[in-house]
Amino acid sequence: MAEAAPLVQISDLCVDFSSRHQTARALHGVNLSIHRGETLGIVGESGCGKSITWMASLGLLSANARVGGSVTLDGREILGLPEPRLNAIRGGRVAMIFQDPTSSLNPLHQIGWQLTEALALHRNLHGAEARKEAERLLDRVGIASARRRLGEYPHEFSGGMNQRVMIAMALAGDPELLVADEPTTALDATIQAQILDLLDDLRRERNMALVLISHDLGMVSEMTERVVVMYCGRVVEDTPTSALFSRPAHPYTRGLIAALPDLDGPRRRLIAIPGTVPPPDKLPPGCPFTPRCPTATATCAQAVPALRMVDGEVTHRAACMHMSPLVVSGDALAGAMQ
Repeated sequence: MAEAAPLVQISDLCVDFSSRHQTARALHGVNLSIHRGETLGIVGESGCGKSITWMASLGLLSANARVGGSVTLDGREILGLPEPRLNAIRGGRVAMIFQDPTSSLNPLHQIGWQLTEALALHRNLHGAEARKEAERLLDRVGIASARRRLGEYPHEFSGGMNQRVMIAMALAGDPELLVADEPTTALDATIQAQILDLLDDLRRERNMALVLISHDLGMVSEMTERVVVMYCGRVVEDTPTSALFSRPAHPYTRGLIAALPDLDGPRRRLIAIPGTVPPPDKLPPGCPFTPRCPTATATCAQAVPALRMVDGEVTHRAACMHMSPLVVSGDALAGAMQ
């Protein structure tokens, strides 16, 4: 039986940022896809291109960004669409939740006004009908006394409540894909778990695709079916979640997992990846991970490796010239799953 076509297909996505004196490439031919109902995790250090990939896809970058490649939604190209057509897609078919909910909400308007504005834009609901639907959305995301709280302002909500409001606004357009960019960064552990459970419940009941952009490997291991690891604007590993944590193939992925603490066994010093992510305009020749890689050779500096199958598995691909999967211990895997 043929596999269903992906809901979103990103192909050879490149992004260049221009300044007065130079142009720097932030994304180098990113390729990834997501299907209906799937949960995809995107991980990597700050500056690896995780957020830029989706902001470029939705036309949300500043005027000094030049975007190339292809982004299709249900097989139709959306990259470079005129603003009116993009506005129908953004918030409608594809919604995005950003890291800081407080900065995404307008402090001068009541929550109800902001929710009903989204409903008017994406579902053509107005007046009492929009107000009733806004109340239903707040109730669905777990905000008690929804009718009363529609009349309150963002500063009257906690960080976790504001994030729930942002999720409600994202759901106002009944999206087919929800992109959550570090949705629990500023929240305590208990509220994080509640927000993640809420997102997973909503995905299941709506058959909605979900992209989780995160630094938290534990969250990714619990929430996702597939993971894309990014480094310096490139995809370096694309694999089912279980294979990523049990048999990581790329040295960068191994480094991320090695930094996770074990739940059981003797105490050990966590192993950090040496160095930092290089800026886009100062990438080393060849594989960009070469200066930080413990297994790098002279060959690595000669060319950028392409994604290829790991042990002949079509669903597990990595970009390394010296690729050999590493089997992770049970303790380390348990630490990732916590």
